[in-house]
Amino acid sequence: MQYSGNDRPPHLVLAFFRWFCHPEFREDIEGDLLERFHNRVTKLGVRKAKWLFIKDVLLLFRPGVIRELKSQTQYKFFKMKRINWIRLTGINLLFIIVIILPFLPGPPNKLVIGLSVFGQSAGFFWLLLVPIGIIWSIDINYLH
Repeated sequence: MQYSGNDRPPHLVLAFFRWFCHPEFREDIEGDLLERFHNRVTKLGVRKAKWLFIKDVLLLFRPGVIRELKSQTQYKFFKMKRINWIRLTGINLLFIIVIILPFLPGPPNKLVIGLSVFGQSAGFFWLLLVPIGIIWSIDINYLH
């Protein structure tokens, strides 16, 4: 059966499903999802069917369906040395202390306020980089 470009399920949602679904279940579940989507297109319309397709895929994101993630990033994460964990924790605690210092009782100090502003600015900048890190850590091969 041929479908036009408009009555296809959302590509990114389908790619996300193919990425997280366990390979043993992927073909069967994807077939059911697509069949359900096309039935909904004829009954409810394309727009409503797409929203329900997104809902169905998100509801499938659960431990029984998710595949095992075996990326190099995970292996590096679990094999990180204890000293590196201590350094990473120490740097984070140092930034927290520097940010909180001006709010502690006592006379204001220009150095403390300057360090706090620096810590808050750096934290805001690094927070902006979080989405880039998430996208970077996704295995691109599963999105095609």
